[in-house]
Formats: sequence, C-alpha cells, structure tokens
Amino acid sequence: MTIASLLLSLLACASPAQTPPDILIVVLDDIGHLDMQGLSTPNLDALAAGGVTFTRCYSNPTCQPSRRAMLTGHWWTSNSGVPCAAADSLTPVSGERFIPERLTGHTSALFGKWHLGGHALGGSWERAPQAQGFDYWSAGTPANLFNTPCGSTGYNSWVRVDAWASSVSTAYQADELRDSFVVSWPLVSSPKFAVVSLALAHLPYHIPPGYPSGLTQLQKYQAMIQEADANLGALLAVVDLEEALVIVVGDNGTPPQFAARAKGTTYERGVRVPLVIAGAGVTASGTSDELVHVVDIYATAIAAGGGTVSGGPYAYASRDLAPILTGSSWTPREHVICGDRWGMAGE
Repeated sequence: MTIASLLLSLLACASPAQTPPDILIVVLDDIGHLDMQGLSTPNLDALAAGGVTFTRCYSNPTCQPSRRAMLTGHWWTSNSGVPCAAADSLTPVSGERFIPERLTGHTSALFGKWHLGGHALGGSWERAPQAQGFDYWSAGTPANLFNTPCGSTGYNSWVRVDAWASSVSTAYQADELRDSFVVSWPLVSSPKFAVVSLALAHLPYHIPPGYPSGLTQLQKYQAMIQEADANLGALLAVVDLEEALVIVVGDNGTPPQFAARAKGTTYERGVRVPLVIAGAGVTASGTSDELVHVVDIYATAIAAGGGTVSGGPYAYASRDLAPILTGSSWTPREHVICGDRWGMAGE
C-alpha cells in the first residue's frame, strides 16, 4: 500500500468533525410561571412536548439583572441602565465575557431589547451589544418601549436599531422583530447563535392586531402573551430542532398590576419563571422539578456550543443543565440567589 492510499484509508475511517449546534434563546418579557395557565399557547406547548419543562426555574425580580445573569453567568443583582441615557448607564464589568464572546465559532445576533448598559469601551450606544460579542443587532430596542430616554413611546413608536444605526419606527414592534428573525436566520450559515428578546408582554398593555376590541388591562396582557406564543411559532418554523438547541425563558415574574407580591419582589410570583429547553442534544423529555436559575443558561449554551467557561472577575454561578436534558446524574442545588439592587458597582 502506498503512503497516499494509506492516508486516504485513514481519512475514510476517521470520524467526521462534529459541528456544534445552532443555539437560540427566546426571552419572554414579564411573563411568570403562572401567567400562561388557562391560555392557548400551542407553540410553546409543542416545543415542551419534545423537550424539558423546568417547573422550578427562578430569575431576578426585574428584567435587567436577569438578562445580565443569563448572558454573563454570574449572580447578578443590579440593574444595568439604559444605554442611551448617560446618567443611567452602567457599562459591563471589566473582564466579563458574554455568551457570544465564548462562542467564537458561532455567528451571533441579538434581536430586540438590549437594556444592559452602554458601550463597554465608550463607543456609541448603538454598538453596545457589539462590544460584548454580538455580530449583528436587528430590530433592536435599547430599552423598554415606553417613556425611555431613548425616545420610544410604545409598540408603534419605538427606537429601532439595525446594523448599529438607530431610527424611529412606527410599524408594530412585535411583527417587525418576528419578521427580522424569520428572514435573517435561514440566511446565516451554521453554527449560529441568537437571542430573540421579545417585548411581549411588557407594558404598555395594548390589543395586538387581530384581537377583539374592548379588552380590560388583564385581557390585553393575556392577549399579548398569546401573541408572544404566536410569534414563537413563527420563529420555530424556520429553526431545525435537529440542528438547534432552543431555550425559551422568562426574565421575571408577573407584573404587579395583575398579582400581589409579584414583579419587583422576591416572592414566588416575582421570580419564578417559565423555562423550556428542546432541540439538539436534548434526549430527555417531560418536566424537571430540579432547582435552577436563569443564570444557568450561560453555561448550558456555551457548553452546547463547544465553548468553555473560565476566567472573569467573579466565580461563575452558572451550571450546565445538560445532565438534566439528557437524563444523566445531576447534583441538586441547595439554593439560588434572586435579587435586584439598583446602582451596585459589582456583585
């Protein structure tokens, strides 16, 4: 046998290189673990049927520290500020590495709300996600869709960021966000990583297009939850679950308008949130009663994507949920930390 034929034989027997899966994180806004009960959510239900639903997932009591925990892997208990308000912008802590900075082989994109402070290196606020590893920001909003220093006043008048430039849009934000992902995701080669940060069902409460008029505030909120589920269905229609790990999670609990001891508190209604994980690498199914926290999304996404979690200014709190997702041995947690203290300099 010649050397050339031997090499060809060895190559033929070698295992092909494993391509890491695509990763999609969909963040629901102001939807607690009880808020979908009694509502029609067929798309989340279908996703859950093929994956794991966590019944004891906890967040922080408001959205900013929860989103910070998801993307940095730390017990984060301070709000991060609005990027375009200089007086209220806490830039990321030196040494932090967001998920896309760990998934260096993935093309990464953020769709929707950032709400995590200004540019880490002092650049324009429109490029704040880019400073933390995101390659693209599409149908972006710097903060909430009402009364922000950035200029948004509602779902039909909002500051929109595309390709690191901002403008004001009067199109319905939920539709624009949905369509931006649906068009973009199939065009990008794998492996890819995306965070779709829905504004639904955060106030201002309104009646989404196609829903009946005359709804109460609670009914508007519930209609917005159902619209979030419809948008989730549109997102999943362009995602191959055999090639992508999909994580759907809430950022905090029920708005205080609709329940006592809710958002803004560390009671159950304020910090217990939905979490469903399905798709590539998930071989278990059903529900898990293990105690988990949104901080665990960090290690779970990075490990699935072939990255490593190490270094950084603090010890990482995040734990890879893969053992639960594959039915393997898991050491139960004794506690999680849920908090929200405005203006802290660190953890």
